[in-house]
Amino acid sequence: MTSAEHQLPPSVAKDIRDTFELLVSKRMLPLLPLIVYSAFSLAIFSTLFVAFMTDYMDESWSAAKENQQSLSAMVFLGVGEIVGALVFGRIQDSCRTSVTVFANMLAMVIAICTVQLFTYVGDFSLWFASLMTFLWGLQDGGLNCFINCVLGFQFDEKTAPFSVLKFVQSLFTFAFVCIEGQLKSSLGFYVFYSACLITGVVSWLIFLIYFRIRVTSKRNEDATGLQGKATFIESQQSIISK
Repeated sequence: MTSAEHQLPPSVAKDIRDTFELLVSKRMLPLLPLIVYSAFSLAIFSTLFVAFMTDYMDESWSAAKENQQSLSAMVFLGVGEIVGALVFGRIQDSCRTSVTVFANMLAMVIAICTVQLFTYVGDFSLWFASLMTFLWGLQDGGLNCFINCVLGFQFDEKTAPFSVLKFVQSLFTFAFVCIEGQLKSSLGFYVFYSACLITGVVSWLIFLIYFRIRVTSKRNEDATGLQGKATFIESQQSIISK
């Protein structure tokens, strides 16, 4: 085979180049910490929840009962994801960006503190575990709703922003899962959750301070361009009225 046959198709090579150019662009940089935090969130609920819930269960329980109880609690993670996306999506549509950011930060702080409290108690109960997973899903659903809306409406490119999301999120999720595998004590988990909390707070503040929202509607709110009448329609209406 010739070297030309080993080359990527032009469209694929262009997509890869566009992704890495956007990754290091000034527009994307303030959003990257938030994507890293989303990887933190994903790594925690995908690998830790079931493991430490079963660790805190009665030793006399069978493996089947442990699985049944832990997976029953994890159902509320999905419920929280749905409710979080709906509730925070509505807040994002109707409120200022600063309100949306602080609402997400509040949900994040409550969720992480609940996980730390569960770890401190060290005793499994289905209602407490369900509450913990629900609150985590709530903040994670709001977070991913926000990130995807920003990527979809605040960048000129159509697909490259989402390629950046998947690349960065996957890379850091792998790194965080590797770190989680080395945690052996409650103190280690407390430190890990605290690092997650600090990362989340700093990430939201960096976005709020440094990311410049493009207002696409003539409205007094500085939202992410999802609400209000379009400027084009209003301009056309003003022309007709004249």
